Amino acid sequence: MKTWKIMAVAVLAAGVAQADTIVAQATGSITNNATWTGGVAPVSGDSNTWRTGARTLNASGGGITFYGQTLEITTGGTFRNGEASSVVDTVRNVTLNSGGTLDHPNNTQWNLSLGNNTFTLNGGTLRYTLASIQIRNASLAGSGTIAVARANTTVSSTDCFDLASSVDTSGFTGIFDVKSYGRLNLAAITTNNASFGLIISGTGKLINDANIALTSLTLGTDVIANGVYTVSALNTAGYGAYFTNPTGTQTITVIPEPATLGLIVASASLLLAVRRLMV
Repeated sequence: MKTWKIMAVAVLAAGVAQADTIVAQATGSITNNATWTGGVAPVSGDSNTWRTGARTLNASGGGITFYGQTLEITTGGTFRNGEASSVVDTVRNVTLNSGGTLDHPNNTQWNLSLGNNTFTLNGGTLRYTLASIQIRNASLAGSGTIAVARANTTVSSTDCFDLASSVDTSGFTGIFDVKSYGRLNLAAITTNNASFGLIISGTGKLINDANIALTSLTLGTDVIANGVYTVSALNTAGYGAYFTNPTGTQTITVIPEPATLGLIVASASLLLAVRRLMV
């Protein structure tokens, strides 16, 4: 029996490639060999995690494809757009951790496609300066609080962090925290897919061009009660400054998180049972 176990372990070790974690050894493009420890950038079929460490890495080359299984932006690390024009850069899975930054300092839109893979948001900052970051072809995951920030104080109603309609947001259960001068654009979200909360503070704004559903909404310091609101109604209530079109007819539905909703249903069932016993 012991011999069989040893042979089985040997077969597994020989037949299954073990994923490694490779950390950046220099600032540079994510597709350059010299950027990575070991001196080799990932190639097609890669199964490893590639970490920024505390370095600033960039996408540059006129529309790059990064073949690493996962690009992890760690504490102190930055993944930055280095393209001179508006192109589509393609990565696979991306993880943004607390203290990490996805950064777009250039003046043309940065289109980042994940090829229908996962963007895990554990924390960190989504930052742009002069033009939008658009995330495409991805499923969101994670439960972090994600800052949406602008690196300068230029006011714009169009430049933003933009989640395209090809992004499935339903796996993200955290919070987008839109800071002063930041802008967030969300595609339509149905009540069945409501999964995350939203905070807008200072001069931050939501680009309200679609009906959305959220698990929580905080405008300034005010927590908005569960319900269905038009943006124009929120404007009437004094919250118009948090929207790019304060007289818009788009709806924002605020519903309890699934766990809270379960407690409400359970409490209602218990109350009904008690009433029946009292009859």
